[in-house]
Amino acid sequence: YDNVLSEVEELILLLREDRQFLFYQGEMEQDIMLPMIHIVEKNLGLHDEMYITRMRLYHASVEIMQNISHHSSLIDEKHTGSISVGQSDGAYFMRSSNPVSSLSKDYLDLLLTKLIKMDKEELNQEYRQKLTSRKKQGAYNSGLGFIDLARICKGWDYSFSKHTEDVYYFNYSITI
Repeated sequence: YDNVLSEVEELILLLREDRQFLFYQGEMEQDIMLPMIHIVEKNLGLHDEMYITRMRLYHASVEIMQNISHHSSLIDEKHTGSISVGQSDGAYFMRSSNPVSSLSKDYLDLLLTKLIKMDKEELNQEYRQKLTSRKKQGAYNSGLGFIDLARICKGWDYSFSKHTEDVYYFNYSITI
């Protein structure tokens, strides 16, 4: 237990140095998400940030957690992933990682490569177009959430790391 305790203490020190107020790794289901959203809300309540920044961070938290809970590859029949939220240099950051299939990797890579090249006006136009086509066709996986995240954040990035032959880890980070 002493080794485990010292590892936990070391992790807590690293999280504090990185100014993270939320770190979670594990099953990402709806009943787990609500307490994490409350942690984000409570930490935002302690600061005097502008209302729009608080709302963007709250919205991004929900969107990223839902992305993991809906689209991650199943491991032991559960959607899993990790998420961290913190503050640095006057901005908030969110980082997430979750397993995805090689097919999902290809889709995400194509979508995000396209989005990262767009400016704010192009993102707004793409959002409106996807929203309209989604209503007409009833499409669920249109990439609307990632378009919305790109619209509201100051910057974002992503990468993939291979886990097994058919599973990759999707690493996503945003700054608000």
